[in-house]
Amino acid sequence: FPSHDTKDDAVVCDAYVICKGLLIEDSNFQSDARLICGATQSEVEQEVYLKAVAPAQEGNCELGITKLSEYLRNFQPAYYRLDANYYLAQCYARNNNRDKCLEACNEVVSLGSSAYLEDCLAMAGEISYEIKDYSQAITHYRDLEQIAASKTNVLKAQLGLLESHYNRKENTDALQYVERVLANPDVTPEMAEHAKLIKARILMNDNRLAEAKIIFQELIHAPGETGPEACYGMSKCMYKYRDWE
Repeated sequence: FPSHDTKDDAVVCDAYVICKGLLIEDSNFQSDARLICGATQSEVEQEVYLKAVAPAQEGNCELGITKLSEYLRNFQPAYYRLDANYYLAQCYARNNNRDKCLEACNEVVSLGSSAYLEDCLAMAGEISYEIKDYSQAITHYRDLEQIAASKTNVLKAQLGLLESHYNRKENTDALQYVERVLANPDVTPEMAEHAKLIKARILMNDNRLAEAKIIFQELIHAPGETGPEACYGMSKCMYKYRDWE
């Protein structure tokens, strides 16, 4: 790029406009753009970000991850930190990199209300559950239930909270979410049966055998693994109830 004695030269600045699409990611070019053509820091950063995010938006996640990561390293604090982390999360999800996807989602969540918050809470809750970090899953799913505009995400949050509380043996909370799931108008028959099965397990473990038996009996013809488990649970309740009596 020309020396500083060409500052504000119209020809040089025209060349800058022409070349910035190719050279804007070069730190020396950025410096000269500011010094010679009067480009502001925010204008330079915007150009760099747009160049970095384009591959991710086009589905080229390998290049997108590299460029967005470089952008976040080189501009601190990055003005487009929220957007960059959202697109990183999307790309890491496509690449099945759960740890990095969760990291990027948590960064988006930490920045508060945004157009990306619902998507990132849903992804973060799901990943946290998959890696058995049920405490973090509960935090994300609770926030998702509160802010979700999508009915699908409300139901996803309620199911996630039900499963996470159950896995943490927080049975009072789990039973509360059984009722929320069953009351949700968008719940499918399979989801409802699974929620009832969890309720029956909890009741049986609490020695509320008569209540558990009624639910197990309702589920004995359910498809998949639910029906056989319900048959076994009902038999177990009957056996334990007879001994208890």
